[in-house]
Amino acid sequence: MFVASFLTISGNIAATLQVIDVSCCHDLALLDAVRSCEQLRCLRMPFCGRVSDLSPLAACRKLEELWLAGDVKIRSLAPLKACPELRKLDIRGCRSELREQVEDLRGGACPHLAHPSLVVLEGLVHDIQPNMPPGMQAAAASALGTRATYGAKNRSAIAAAGAIPLLVLLLEQRSSTGVQVAAAEALCNLALNHAENQAAIVESGAIPNLMQLLGPESSAGVQHLVFAATDLLRIFGLRAL
Repeated sequence: MFVASFLTISGNIAATLQVIDVSCCHDLALLDAVRSCEQLRCLRMPFCGRVSDLSPLAACRKLEELWLAGDVKIRSLAPLKACPELRKLDIRGCRSELREQVEDLRGGACPHLAHPSLVVLEGLVHDIQPNMPPGMQAAAASALGTRATYGAKNRSAIAAAGAIPLLVLLLEQRSSTGVQVAAAEALCNLALNHAENQAAIVESGAIPNLMQLLGPESSAGVQHLVFAATDLLRIFGLRAL
């Protein structure tokens, strides 16, 4: 894999890297290469399904953020005891036994570590970035839509995290109807009884994209979502067209 070989060959560069994002990378040599990144502060490696051993991270003592969502083979967080500056740890979709290990870290070697629930939203917003795989985007958009139904505070928090413009971009992803539907539903839920979110959705250019989903090949379910979102945007006098 290019990432691993690059970090190994370019030792001087690797030693200065502070942020690495290798989402969905399945190269088992990746973590061994990261061992040389002494200044590393943020490592994003969600859905790297073949990674099971975090031991190389013990060398990254300045690590502050580690994103492991969906890495189901990881059984132990013990190597992270060597990372006293760790503040954010995303274990969405990982083995359930890791939750107890997180509490052990928070109560001992990593006193600055936030509760996992506090980093979930940031992880979901990252997963709807344009460069993420469609399956990941759809799952994250759906999860954001569900969280938006839990009350106005959640809807405000999701918007503050920067989700709205990213969800609008997903509406343009015509190669994946599933992504478009998930994004439309999330925007619909974010607009519910929330004037600020409604205005933000309109300002982000959502309406033209939503209306494009009403083409002749669109399913009835997609049309329903578009009409529902448009109606919600009109609650406070906003006009779809």
